[in-house]
Amino acid sequence: MANVNAPNGFVPLRHLTGGVIRANEYAIANSYAANLASGDLVTLAAGGTVERGTAGGTALGVFYGVEYIDNDTGDVKFSKVWNTGTTAKANEPIKAYVYDDPNITYAVQVNGTFANTAVGALANVMLQLERIIQHMDIQLMNWIIQLLQQLQKF
Repeated sequence: MANVNAPNGFVPLRHLTGGVIRANEYAIANSYAANLASGDLVTLAAGGTVERGTAGGTALGVFYGVEYIDNDTGDVKFSKVWNTGTTAKANEPIKAYVYDDPNITYAVQVNGTFANTAVGALANVMLQLERIIQHMDIQLMNWIIQLLQQLQKF
């Protein structure tokens, strides 16, 4: 049976030390105008808020979801997606939940041929529309670079 082409971004699998997988809280600017979906890599912007990752950037971690107060109803909402045009109440915090622990391992769909010898390894990632995927943090980024150098030898 063929594998299903259904990318979900980075999906947390386990914690390397046996710990609990937890998302930490960061802010999203009320005026932030880009879509974020659970599994997307995010960065920390100069102002201290979370933004969608970009090619060549340094990732803070993996976006899990967002909590905000709806501007129209005043209800507290949680969503695994932040859509452009979401109307959050002004002057109230928008909380992004981000998996930022470098000890979390993830499952992610690959594009193209994948050798059994590469199971458990890190590899280059591809940027696509709403699924922006990039490096995890400085320490992990260095590891990815080393792995890519090794993979180029094959």
